[in-house]
Amino acid sequence: MGFGSERHHFKHPSACFSSRNHSGPGDYAAELEIYAQSLPTTYGQPDVQFIYAQPADKLVKGITTPTLPNATSIPIDVWPKNLQELAEKMAQTQKRE
Repeated sequence: MGFGSERHHFKHPSACFSSRNHSGPGDYAAELEIYAQSLPTTYGQPDVQFIYAQPADKLVKGITTPTLPNATSIPIDVWPKNLQELAEKMAQTQKRE
């Protein structure tokens, strides 16, 4: 198989917090903070824009909220039907700035 021939399947976001994974919803904030802090080194730039989705507790019980003062959060109260819907919400945040 060549580059780009892999199939990618959209998983319901709640699948990210299944018991098969090592982390749970209580670790979401800490893991997202670590990831966000790694972006400047990863991309070799001091400032990297970071937009993330924050599911409501009613969707993922026990989910924690990260402290990311320079990031933009997209609150999710209802699971999006597809990734395009989420991407459009994220793009709209940039139109407002």
